[in-house]
Amino acid sequence: MNYILGIDGGGTKTLAACADIDGNILGVGMSGGSNYHTVGLEKAIDAIKQAIEQAILKANINKSDISIAYMGLSGAGREKDQIILTQAINNLAIADEIIVKHDAFIALAGATACKPGVIVIAGTGSMAFGVNQFNQESRSNGWGSILGDEGSAYYISQKALISTCRAYDGRGEKTALLEAIKRHFGLDDFSEIIYKVYGSSAQDIASLAPLVSQSADLGDEIAIEILKDAGRELALSAIAVIKNLCMDEPIQVTTAGSVFSAGKILVTSFEETLKSYNPYVEIINPKFKPVVGALLLALREKRIKIDKKILGMVHFPF
Repeated sequence: MNYILGIDGGGTKTLAACADIDGNILGVGMSGGSNYHTVGLEKAIDAIKQAIEQAILKANINKSDISIAYMGLSGAGREKDQIILTQAINNLAIADEIIVKHDAFIALAGATACKPGVIVIAGTGSMAFGVNQFNQESRSNGWGSILGDEGSAYYISQKALISTCRAYDGRGEKTALLEAIKRHFGLDDFSEIIYKVYGSSAQDIASLAPLVSQSADLGDEIAIEILKDAGRELALSAIAVIKNLCMDEPIQVTTAGSVFSAGKILVTSFEETLKSYNPYVEIINPKFKPVVGALLLALREKRIKIDKKILGMVHFPF
């Protein structure tokens, strides 16, 4: 009997799921992060291997029975990355066929159950990715903190830091963010912020984003405008993908990432900007987790129709 593997490799954890060709999930494995840009290629491949071996063990099958492994990996956004990772993963000899895509690809497949659509992901960084009815792909943003990532937690935090510096100097409007950031860093004198910020990682800077949400909830106008702007920028990323793919109506758009938990202000700005571009945009909640999206894509590669029967069988255990 043929079995399939779906792998969701993220920056902090890697999930693998083993299923039969009817969509029944038989075993799940989990390990550490597998973004090779951050952990290195050797550790990334080891994390993927560990997660897969756990899934196969729990499924109680032999590795030789796996016909296809479909992977969505963080850090595999460019063709060059996919070639490097595919070559390294092939050495594991885990399946007859191995397909490596980026994590947004399987996240969208899970969210829409392999239907056309757009996903906007906003955590430390941000990007939009879409697939149209002709299986053409397009992405927007995701250029990193220096070149882009507008709407991300880093972007929100950077705007907050700039606004507080302006307020401290008297060049900009007063904002409650000034005291909030002082407390966050334990500063007696805000001018010492320079020692805290320069040299910090993108993740450290991005961790300030919740302070903006908290200040906005208290009515701070600067914080409110930062969140509105972030929502608009995230919508513009989605709109760019929609335009590039000449997508037909209705257009399904889904979201992922911590930024979309920032509160109503950001989400409303995001939705209103999308709707002002095209009132037929439908914003949906994801139907399945990304690792299930990888399984559905694996089934589709085997020419198995993703119908109600298959979707009814796919239940991720956690």
